Amino acid sequence: MGYYPQALEYYTLGLELALEEDDQEQQCYGYINIANLHLILEAPEVSLGHLNNLRPLAEELNNPSILAYMHLNLGRTFLALERYSEALDALHQALEIRILTGNRNGQSVCKRYLGDVYSRVENYPAAQRAYEEAIAFMDFENDQALFSATLNGLARALLQQQEYLRAERFAIRSLEVAQKVSLLRAMEAAETLADIARIQGDFEKTQGYLQSVIDYKDRLFSEDLQLQSNLYRYQLQTAEIQYAKDRQELAFVADKKRL
Repeated sequence: MGYYPQALEYYTLGLELALEEDDQEQQCYGYINIANLHLILEAPEVSLGHLNNLRPLAEELNNPSILAYMHLNLGRTFLALERYSEALDALHQALEIRILTGNRNGQSVCKRYLGDVYSRVENYPAAQRAYEEAIAFMDFENDQALFSATLNGLARALLQQQEYLRAERFAIRSLEVAQKVSLLRAMEAAETLADIARIQGDFEKTQGYLQSVIDYKDRLFSEDLQLQSNLYRYQLQTAEIQYAKDRQELAFVADKKRL
């Protein structure tokens, strides 16, 4: 379970320290991390603002890793903002850097998101190629959730091209991987399998997969409630600590006045 608001607080503090110390490399990673968290929190406009702050600094440092991360996150952010042409440009720039530096896993991530953009603009053959290349380059053990999402992306691209048997095979593999690591990815794979079964007229399978989708949604909802409960307790504790500090400061000021 990720406590994203708290993580955002810590990353912001880290960026402030990097600015104070004039550590430009850490400033870059601070902007990248904060932008990524805002993207996760569904605030792509805010994410883009941080990436725009990052750009001149990253270009001045000319660190290939930082530049690749910047372009990757710009691509993901433009995708969220439905600015697809800019998303493709940014992702291709990130991919070019990853190729020049020989970073195969980085290439895989870029290709996966290129697949997402091509799917969004309904260029399914291009999406299929991008996902297939991503899988060929991917370190499966490094990020099982990403692997599952890529398999499901490929399944959906094949589904749109009426390649139902191949689509089903990749969707089943996506579900198998996701069941170990991610309820969200498992739900997405089950939705794809339900779509495939419905198109093929197998209503028993369709019903079974749709029930799985509902079950995964219920479990995700329960996890979200627990996360919100934990987050509320954290915020309450933080408020109580701040209240105690404020009381101490008021008492100190009152004592000074009496003196």
